[in-house]
Amino acid sequence: MYYVTALNTADEFSRISFVHVSRDENHESNEMAQVASGVNIPNSDHDRVLRIEKHTLPALAERGMTTQVSSAEITDEVEMAEADWRYPIVKYLRDPSGNHEKTTRFRARCYLIYQNELYRKGSDGLLLLCPSAEDIKVIMTESHKGICGTHQSGVKMRWLVQRHGYYWPTVLKNCVEYAKGCIKCQIYGPIQRVPADALHPVTKPWPFRGWAMDIIGKIYPTASNQHAWILVATDYFTKWVEAESYQSISSTQVVRFFENHIVHRFGIPETITADNGPVQRAWHDLLPEALWAYRVSKRSATGTSPYALTYGHDVIVSMELKVRSLRVTEQPGQEEKDYAQAMVQELEDLEQSRLDAYNLMQAQKQIAARPYNRKVK
Repeated sequence: MYYVTALNTADEFSRISFVHVSRDENHESNEMAQVASGVNIPNSDHDRVLRIEKHTLPALAERGMTTQVSSAEITDEVEMAEADWRYPIVKYLRDPSGNHEKTTRFRARCYLIYQNELYRKGSDGLLLLCPSAEDIKVIMTESHKGICGTHQSGVKMRWLVQRHGYYWPTVLKNCVEYAKGCIKCQIYGPIQRVPADALHPVTKPWPFRGWAMDIIGKIYPTASNQHAWILVATDYFTKWVEAESYQSISSTQVVRFFENHIVHRFGIPETITADNGPVQRAWHDLLPEALWAYRVSKRSATGTSPYALTYGHDVIVSMELKVRSLRVTEQPGQEEKDYAQAMVQELEDLEQSRLDAYNLMQAQKQIAARPYNRKVK
């Protein structure tokens, strides 16, 4: 809130300069920071009750300054629609000294208005866009069955929505209900069966060290281009998937697929694990969309998406273009040098993200193996 207020106030000045003051010369600020820790409490006052006051208004309001964090007014849609969940929060942010419910005052601490939109401050400090009821429907549709949707569960839908910069109070409940109401999810849901052998988890220590390859088919009916087979390869670490459809499968095509999709892109792996193992006519046209949706969705084994674990950042998905998130709004105005520096920083942090994903996979495989092995007969 204070940062945005400073930006809005800066527009009223013709020139602003910033001067760095070293710590040894900044005595006044240092003394203010040490006041609390430097207070001596006599031994006879250990049982004294200290009064703690809680401020419901920001310090800006107490000093008589405006707490409006945006020079623009909030949209008329929120202004007129009192049924909108954002209405009481926006009303409070525009006039904190007015008559408001106690719950609204408490909730509004995590929200701010920036560039005519309501945002919620996330736990990591990022701003999450608070959409309207109509935008919520668009976001859930795109995240579940859009171009980047994989008909995933409500919990994974919630992760994808918040990962790409959106928030509303009932996001988990809405996503779960939406997934339960999907007809295709109910028809093609997985069937649980009793295992016949113990589970043997396979874990690779780093991306693209080991691949699992499988052949799907023969598929009936064939696609409109007469393709009836799909060759699929999955990286054990990042869960990155490569796939291509064929009219028929031969050893030459498998070798060519391995060279073009794996060796030339990711290098020579240590191991390759092979498993010789109702469709519409245009399924070959949907194969690229299915791959894309899989790559940008959360994998429970790693806690993130294969795309983020491969390239170090999240891709911009279609719902961010239909309901513009903060990063889509701010990125065009960012300088090329700052953008390049941010990308380099993400690549530097990628190694730690991969280590965290590896530790998570190890722990999850051990947890999954215990109940699975108890069912072995």
